[in-house]
Amino acid sequence: MSRTDATHGAARVLSAVPYFAGLDTRAMEAVAQAAIRRDYEAGQVVFLEGEPCAGLYVVEGGWLKVIKLSPARREQVLRFVGSGEVFGGASVFAGSPNPATVVALEPSTVWIVRRDVMLRLLDQHPGLARTILQNLAKHMLQLVARPEACEYTGLCEMICPTGAIQRPFEIAPLEDNSLTIQTRRKNKRRSEKCLLNKLCSPS
Repeated sequence: MSRTDATHGAARVLSAVPYFAGLDTRAMEAVAQAAIRRDYEAGQVVFLEGEPCAGLYVVEGGWLKVIKLSPARREQVLRFVGSGEVFGGASVFAGSPNPATVVALEPSTVWIVRRDVMLRLLDQHPGLARTILQNLAKHMLQLVARPEACEYTGLCEMICPTGAIQRPFEIAPLEDNSLTIQTRRKNKRRSEKCLLNKLCSPS
């Protein structure tokens, strides 16, 4: 892929993200030129908890999970991210290390906007701060409101390693129109049945 094609591809993906809403054409082009594309295979780690934050990550395609590991090395899924979604924003603006680990669940393409580029954008476009704060607050509220869902998802993944639930029923990638509400509810019922069967089966 040529640099021009890469810039156009980055601009197409980034322009659909609320973080960059309101940027004029010149500013968007500058961000797209600075964006770095990364491709990940299923099971590949994007970054580890505790590592320095490289920047804001924008998902072009694929499906990834954000996880924490307990002292006993048990995995807890904090959230799933798909096309058009972002992660790593909190660390970008707090200047802190990555608070969690991100792993690709399927082949995924991600664009990285470096931290220095994001901070420069805030200086040049103060109106972006409101949009960014709204998005960060939204993700924080979702995480606080669904602690049981995180634990439940992690438990189902441990009990049903064959993939009875591959994605949480309440979240779907923005472009995945085929995954209807009925399908997501069916997946939830399936995972509940799997959980009950496992817990009720004789040891």
